[in-house]
Amino acid sequence: MGWYHLAKTIFLKKYPKMLDLLLVAVKPEYQNKGVNALLFSDLIPVYQQLGFEYAESNPELELNGKVQAQWEYFKTEQHKRRRCFVKGIK
Repeated sequence: MGWYHLAKTIFLKKYPKMLDLLLVAVKPEYQNKGVNALLFSDLIPVYQQLGFEYAESNPELELNGKVQAQWEYFKTEQHKRRRCFVKGIK
């Protein structure tokens, strides 16, 4: 029945307001050169024109300072959290 929801969205012109950023990655030789800033500065106006109001990123490590720093200029809200716990098997 997944096709029903897709057809309903297309024919009733109800567009989603949430954008999924999927995976954003930069080759190591281009890191720390502002590639993410260029990417977002080009794409954000396009997303706004398309009617998106919110964006959601993929899971990120809480201790990854570089990833967390790219969101400091946006109004952010953490609404999901994933944690993994390890227990040895004896």
